[in-house]
Amino acid sequence: MGPGQEGKGSSRTTDTVGEVNASERNVELVRRFFDADTQHDPKVYLSFFGPDAEVDFSELDRPYSGVYRGPEEIERLYHDLRDPWYEKEFEFEDLLTSDDRVVVTLTRTARSLAGPRLTSRATAVITFRHARITAFKMFASRSDALEAAGLSE
Repeated sequence: MGPGQEGKGSSRTTDTVGEVNASERNVELVRRFFDADTQHDPKVYLSFFGPDAEVDFSELDRPYSGVYRGPEEIERLYHDLRDPWYEKEFEFEDLLTSDDRVVVTLTRTARSLAGPRLTSRATAVITFRHARITAFKMFASRSDALEAAGLSE
């Protein structure tokens, strides 16, 4: 991997060391955030969000489609998404940066307490401020997410 690359398909360019460090920090925070999502500790998961954070799943055709604002709504969403599943894991396909945003394409595999496994794929645009998530928007289409982040294929 060459300089300025986070992985497959990375398109990070920066002018200063501070921007590189912020981009690298944000990518690492995304990895840690999704790792926290596989644990059973909502306090750790919620600690990644700023106090005025917004989680937007309105682009998805899922039962939990909608926009969730603030810690209480995000915690409710966490439990709605966590409680039916015995285990979850995430596989990253892309981690791209654009300013204070990270675009991550991932595959989620989850197994319910009843046993069936579910696999889904989506792309999220995650915006950071002061090392905390301020906006998290999930897209069914990778191209829509890249466009929202000001990136291209």
